[in-house]
Amino acid sequence: MKNRNLMCFALVCLLMISLPIVAFAEENIDIIEVNPDTLVRFEEVIGTPDMQTGELNDKLLVAPLAVGDILFSMTAERVTQLLTTYNSPGKYFTGGELDWDEGVRIAGTVTSSLGTAPHHKVKVGVCYYDAATDTFVSVDGPNYFQSGKFSSIVIEKFPDGQLSRPNFYNQEKYYGHITNWMQGGYVYGTLTFSIA
Repeated sequence: MKNRNLMCFALVCLLMISLPIVAFAEENIDIIEVNPDTLVRFEEVIGTPDMQTGELNDKLLVAPLAVGDILFSMTAERVTQLLTTYNSPGKYFTGGELDWDEGVRIAGTVTSSLGTAPHHKVKVGVCYYDAATDTFVSVDGPNYFQSGKFSSIVIEKFPDGQLSRPNFYNQEKYYGHITNWMQGGYVYGTLTFSIA
């Protein structure tokens, strides 16, 4: 009987201690409602013009591997940081070239000099130049291609049909980019940008 009373007393004490903690936790729960139409599109600053390394080799002729109207292609060599098509005549597009239900397909093979293991990836995408901050900003990214493996992605003009939040604005110029985000080595390869 004495053990039973002691156990009951211990149980009551345990309940008395835990009730304020539960009550405190319930009082501090905030529910935040988010309107998806007000979310900002994801953009990533990928570098500045002086960070560009490597070469664009326009002399290499590569059969296009993309479906749709080809906007441009880029063949990159020895990219240690970042390479864009910003200073290459004709290697850009404007958002106005895309209908509301279209996007841009990026297709090709890019390879890291560090190897083709699954963890060796190369960052690719579409960017614009922000003159106010002197930076290149990648839209709808980051996007990674497996090193040495043909890959393809589509970046929609209006993600998920959200007409209020485009990835591509009609008057803005957009360029291709390849970024060596791994420490060391360099990347190379060819990408085709086409309307999807």
